[in-house]
Amino acid sequence: MKKLNVTLAILVAAVMAGNAQTTANSDIVGYNKISAPLGSSFQSFNFVNQTQFSGPVASVSGSTVTLTGLSGVSVNAWAPTDGIPEGEAANIPQYYLEVTSGEFAGYNFDIVSNTGSQLTLDPAPPAAVLGKTVEIRRHVTLGQIASGSSGLTSNVDSATIFNSDGTQLDVSWDGSNWVDLNNFVYGDSYVIYPGTGFVLNTANQVSLNQMGMVKKSPTVVSVFNGAVNIVSTMNPQVGSSVTLGASNFGQYLIKNADSLSTFTTVAGQIQVQYDALLWTEESGAGIWADLNNFTDATSNTIDASQPVVISVSADNIVKLQSPISN
Repeated sequence: MKKLNVTLAILVAAVMAGNAQTTANSDIVGYNKISAPLGSSFQSFNFVNQTQFSGPVASVSGSTVTLTGLSGVSVNAWAPTDGIPEGEAANIPQYYLEVTSGEFAGYNFDIVSNTGSQLTLDPAPPAAVLGKTVEIRRHVTLGQIASGSSGLTSNVDSATIFNSDGTQLDVSWDGSNWVDLNNFVYGDSYVIYPGTGFVLNTANQVSLNQMGMVKKSPTVVSVFNGAVNIVSTMNPQVGSSVTLGASNFGQYLIKNADSLSTFTTVAGQIQVQYDALLWTEESGAGIWADLNNFTDATSNTIDASQPVVISVSADNIVKLQSPISN
């Protein structure tokens, strides 16, 4: 479902270190209500779940990290799903570790297994996370999103998650659960990774009521050549907007090659609002150029609650800043 290019992470870490920011220490609980239109639409979840643990990394050995201060956790309490009860999808990650300080702040790693003080992660984290602060959270899932919604139509409405390898997960709502249309297991545990999104197909307008923690640290989203990369703003303020120039979407993208598209739903169908290419000016600076007329699109706005699709010529990352003012 997710792949993280750790080699790429190491290459960009030096740049990210130069842009490190401090964030507020107090947790902020947020709530919003999003109206998903009849038909197909791009959706996201711009909160994270409550932190289960926060503390420094004491040691790193391959895929295993030891955390200072971690105690009282049952063995494999944070492990992937095991297919129980019967019909539930197996081997789906339930928890993740996110680095919240240093040059790798914003990177997250699925938890494969745990003891009382150690975690095994996928992929293996860089050795440079040693001594950095990390947080452990439960993943946001399709089931969680459905539990806060109203108006879903049984055996009609569906959702699609696009994977990093170009494949996709297609699920249908049966009135109580999401059902995977490929293998007919329950897909409620399917993950919506931080800073990503999904496609929702509905017979009627649906209300998505979302509640969670406002993210205090940056969010790093891996984007892949040949994949459908749905990227959110991680800003939960419905009705707010940001310009392309201020969005930070293009910080690590390749000029004259990588592009971004925004969408809206018209008469039940997803339609492109505009396509923008990250372009190089004569000065060497990068701007967003509208591909329809090659005018400057830097001041074009993006709805905070509406994810975009980013197309890249090579595997890369997008780094989203925290919506909390520093």
